[in-house]
Amino acid sequence: CPGRYAPENRGQIVLTDRHAATACPIIIRPADAPLTAELPPVDFARCSAVYLMDVRISSSGLAGLGNHENNLLHFAASRDILIRRVTARGSDTGAGWPFLVVKVNQCLRVYIEDCDLSGAAENTIDYVAVHYGHIVRNRLHDTRAECMYVKGGSAHHLIAGNEMFDSV
Repeated sequence: CPGRYAPENRGQIVLTDRHAATACPIIIRPADAPLTAELPPVDFARCSAVYLMDVRISSSGLAGLGNHENNLLHFAASRDILIRRVTARGSDTGAGWPFLVVKVNQCLRVYIEDCDLSGAAENTIDYVAVHYGHIVRNRLHDTRAECMYVKGGSAHHLIAGNEMFDSV
């Protein structure tokens, strides 16, 4: 449904151990028009077949969280993830910038498509030990460091058609 969704007590929505199959995935998207729902930072751990589509995610840095927890969108130890047509924007409204816009670690088959990702103290996309997937047709911009890292044992990715600008 349209509107702004409130975060849990840590300033994030945390979803752990949510499982589905690619034939019948967990789909998170607005019921109405694209980009009419705005989410706070979202943290997924040990999830499978999650499709996040057509939503906005925005936040400034979250006080009380360490850099590695302070991300707009985080997937850990998950598989079969689709992030499509998501606009995620970090901002600094006094608590500092989010550390990363999209953080993905120890995951399989992650697909990021047609997104607009911006506003981080470090990177818009940071992969560590992510196997299989693609990062295509995205706008990655307005970071205080590099726009994208694919590192630490990551392999088998197609990275094409992305526009990267306004990074240090």
